[in-house]
Amino acid sequence: MIHEPVIDEFDKHLSLQGRSPHTRRLYRGRLLDIAQQLTPRSLLDATPSDLEAWRAALTVADISVVSYVAGVRVFYAWLAAAGRIPSNPALTMPIPRLGRRLPRPIGDDDLQMAILHAFGRVRAWLVLAGYAGLRCCEIATLRRDCIFERVSRPYMIVHGKGDKERAVPMSQYVWTELKLFGLPRRGWIFPRLDGLIGHTPPGSVTRYGNLHLRDCGLDETMHQLRHRFGTVGYQATGEIRELQEVMGHADISTTALYAAHSNPRAAALVDAVQPRATLRIVRDDSGA
Repeated sequence: MIHEPVIDEFDKHLSLQGRSPHTRRLYRGRLLDIAQQLTPRSLLDATPSDLEAWRAALTVADISVVSYVAGVRVFYAWLAAAGRIPSNPALTMPIPRLGRRLPRPIGDDDLQMAILHAFGRVRAWLVLAGYAGLRCCEIATLRRDCIFERVSRPYMIVHGKGDKERAVPMSQYVWTELKLFGLPRRGWIFPRLDGLIGHTPPGSVTRYGNLHLRDCGLDETMHQLRHRFGTVGYQATGEIRELQEVMGHADISTTALYAAHSNPRAAALVDAVQPRATLRIVRDDSGA
């Protein structure tokens, strides 16, 4: 197995910066990939051509490419700033341009059907994603001491991106589902099941949640359950600032995307330009 001490040094640097364990694992994984490609040379010897070759070999989605390249750029910027390398070879790495995509929420009937056919922790994950708006990484890291039920309105403290905390109110339904799942007295709500200490990896929440949705005949992903929460939440209240706080968006422009599904003026505009009722709808029965 490849071992480069500089990766451990970088990981320690990220830890001191307060970067989350999830982010640090992602960065480490990408650097190990590059180190494998460079063998027997070191990461310190990488050239722009080496990094571009690694980038060109990536077969993941564009959004993942952006994330992978970002981590490599942070690493080499750190090395250059510390004088460990003469220049930053990652500056010219090409990345795809990502356009803003609207949320694609799962339908209410599909979500309820998926929950009815789920058991144990997978059922709890679906409920937390669809009816509390949690990301998979937030579900994985939920702790018992962050669940507050002995108050007038139960809520939970969620550790979001960048390890930022936010309070998320729990509906009676969400709280009841968590109780039925069986909350531990302390520690992680969803501990690992492989004998190791710690919480269930976020990737496992995503993987097994998505597998269950596939088994139910659905094409949606776990993240689209969160899309459902945001879309329905905005349609019901029109409160974009409150939705931003509950969903943990750093930029309100991200939250604003959920408003695109609830625009009565746009709907009225489309209705206004439709044909008169006297226009006959032609149906093609030719089978073409």
